[in-house]
Amino acid sequence: MISLYIFLGFAVVSLAILFRTRSQFNLKQEFGKWIVKPILILLIGIVLSLINPFTLERVDAGHLGLKVNLTGDERGVSDYTYRTGWVVFNDWTEKLYEFPTFQQHIDYNVQTVITKGGFSADIRPSFNYALVSTTVGDMFQNLRLPIKDVEQGWLKTAIVGSVNDVANKWAVDSIFNHRELFESSIIIECNKRISKWFTVSQLRTNITPPPALQSAIEAKTK
Repeated sequence: MISLYIFLGFAVVSLAILFRTRSQFNLKQEFGKWIVKPILILLIGIVLSLINPFTLERVDAGHLGLKVNLTGDERGVSDYTYRTGWVVFNDWTEKLYEFPTFQQHIDYNVQTVITKGGFSADIRPSFNYALVSTTVGDMFQNLRLPIKDVEQGWLKTAIVGSVNDVANKWAVDSIFNHRELFESSIIIECNKRISKWFTVSQLRTNITPPPALQSAIEAKTK
């Protein structure tokens, strides 16, 4: 966008010079002299707009911008500043990341966990999370990833690991008899692990019993 503004600025200057100087020349005989200066200025504007390193971007409402310095010994994490609204930055040496400040919802694919006694069960975790806005910079310094990659990497590992560790302490029949308490225990465990950068709420494991247990339940029901 800044490149466009530079080009338009030089184009306006060129036109202004063009109209200002036209009366000084005989257009039929000295057309080349009259046109050369505006064209030269326009060409300079085109070159500058093409090599311009500055970018103008807007941090969307409900997001926090993190302008990261890409130079120095600790490239990508040596320096950062929080930004909102319109942000100008040099995209040769800086990069702008956006992180949501409102709750996000995630549904993960099916994962397998082991319950107490060695029974396996499938889960499909879904939950809401919110970033701790004051520690976004610290999270980026440690992970160096945009938020979508964090969701599918570090955060997913923490959530699935919490479900698995809690499930290891519960007998498989107790999980299905006291599912609400089971999932509340998982939320507590998750928030212990991720509270530095995230808070998790409304977690549902969508756990399904192993086939042997499912058959036993159906037989008992019949």
